[in-house]
Amino acid sequence: MQIDRPNMVCRNGLLAEQYRERVNTTPVRYKRSWTVRRVLVLDEAQVGLYDRHSVITDDAGNRVIYTCTGDIGSGLTKYQVIALLGQ
Repeated sequence: MQIDRPNMVCRNGLLAEQYRERVNTTPVRYKRSWTVRRVLVLDEAQVGLYDRHSVITDDAGNRVIYTCTGDIGSGLTKYQVIALLGQ
């Protein structure tokens, strides 16, 4: 699975996703944080083995079915995410 987007990065079996939380209404401001999870890519036959799964089209145009098996960290900065992903 190859994903390298501004709000989502997947490397070395880890998926990092950016989340925005509204912290002020006037002016509108958001707090951005990242969550890193372990990812397991599934075959169509394995979908029934896991409670939750997601389907995404990766950067190469392939349809990928995956599930998140564990949280590594949440509320992280982008620098912490880069260190975890091993870039």
